[in-house]
Amino acid sequence: MQYLDKATSALRDLGIVPPAAMDAPINGLLEKISDLDQDRIVVIARTLGQTSVFNEVVREQTQAMEIGERYRQITEALLHSRRHEEDGRPA
Repeated sequence: MQYLDKATSALRDLGIVPPAAMDAPINGLLEKISDLDQDRIVVIARTLGQTSVFNEVVREQTQAMEIGERYRQITEALLHSRRHEEDGRPA
């Protein structure tokens, strides 16, 4: 649990604010068995929530990196084409 807290704090420090945690579908099941060990159920629910948020941030950031890489490739191709045009050579 501490690791997820540190990871989430690190994301905030980087200016990447995780979206608000949403109730996981498993929370309904956890509520049904909450009378068995309330403390453990709370920890499990919180861990699942933070894990979901952290995974969503990672997905978003990975997608942004892929888009950024594609943008870089397109820009380089356009610059390459422009240099050839300026030199009078076909691209």
